Amino acid sequence: MHRKDAVGMLFILLGLAIMLLAWSTPFLPPHIAIIIIEALVIAAASVVGAVLAWIGIQLLTTPPPKPVEELERELREEIEEIKREVMEKLKDRSRG
Repeated sequence: MHRKDAVGMLFILLGLAIMLLAWSTPFLPPHIAIIIIEALVIAAASVVGAVLAWIGIQLLTTPPPKPVEELERELREEIEEIKREVMEKLKDRSRG
């Protein structure tokens, strides 16, 4: 089994365990059910916080995109370079 498959299986089992735990709370004694619900709420809040932090880190560390004008200029330069190369190859063929 590949590592990603093992991680995927772990996520499935963890998700099923959490769902089973959440759905079993009405059948448990109230003091245990409250502890489980509190743990699930804390876990959910932690996941949301972690996702927001990850998004923030990505926004801070990703450089801004180049302006469109600069990209257009670079593309024009590349196109001109390709045209020159093609013209040189055509000239070489006609000479030889």
